Amino acid sequence: MTGWRQLNDIYEPLHRAGMDLLNAVRALGYDARLCYCNLHEVKERGTYHTEYFPLPEVEINGAALAADLGIALDGSAWLEIKVSRADTLALDYAALAAQTNLTVYGAG
Repeated sequence: MTGWRQLNDIYEPLHRAGMDLLNAVRALGYDARLCYCNLHEVKERGTYHTEYFPLPEVEINGAALAADLGIALDGSAWLEIKVSRADTLALDYAALAAQTNLTVYGAG
C-alpha cells in the first residue's frame, strides 16, 4: 500500500487544484472539463525531459478559443492556446492569474 499512499499524497492536491481551476474557468463563462494528460515536455537545467505521468488539465473550449490549462507537480499552472493573436488577446488573463500562479510563454 506504500506506493498507493505516495501516489495519493501527490495526486490529491493536484486534483483539488485542477477542480479549483475548473470551477474558476467555468465561473468566467467558459465551457471546460477536467482531464488528465501525460507525455508533457519540461525543460530542466537546459535539457528537455518527458513526463510520463498524467497531470490534471482543464480543457477550455469556446467559439474562438481552444486551450489547455494544466497543473504541474509543483502546483504552478501553464496555459496552452492555439488561436489567432487577436483571439489570444481576448482571453481574460488577469482573472485567470488571480486564481493561480500563471506564466504565459510562446506569445509573440
